Amino acid sequence: MAVRSAAAPVTPEGSKSGRRPAASTWPAAGSVAPRPTIGREQLLSDLVRHLERQDGPILLSGPAGIGKTHLARASIGRLVDIGADAEEIIGGGAPSAVPLGPAAHLVPAIAGDVPLAGLIAAALDGLRRRAVERRLIVLADDIDLLDAASATLVGHLARMERVAIVATS
Repeated sequence: MAVRSAAAPVTPEGSKSGRRPAASTWPAAGSVAPRPTIGREQLLSDLVRHLERQDGPILLSGPAGIGKTHLARASIGRLVDIGADAEEIIGGGAPSAVPLGPAAHLVPAIAGDVPLAGLIAAALDGLRRRAVERRLIVLADDIDLLDAASATLVGHLARMERVAIVATS
């Protein structure tokens, strides 16, 4: 597995649930009960420190099943425990076949015919307001499988103040 970031490398182990978390219930409702991150405590600590400093987006990459998502969720969970807010945008599957499908839960209901750029802007506005109240950490899981519109949303979020991105690939 490779890690690309502005901070020290991080490598994970664990599993995925594929469900979106509520901001107050991390990890995602319906996911497997939290498991310890055995043998990866230093890596987990490095990732948490990186996210605390908001040193820019971090990418956890490597073969499927080695625990990238588990490490990402464990690190985000530590920060949620001390007051951060969190969201997931999960690539792959049927939602990725629809523009903004993986991020549909972040798009507010808007009446009328709104262009895709307007939906992205509305989602960004809502997330920007949330980030003012509490730091926001977004897990972009399987980022390489996101549709173009969801990837655009993540790209804009990566440049937003008080928002940290953890991506897996």
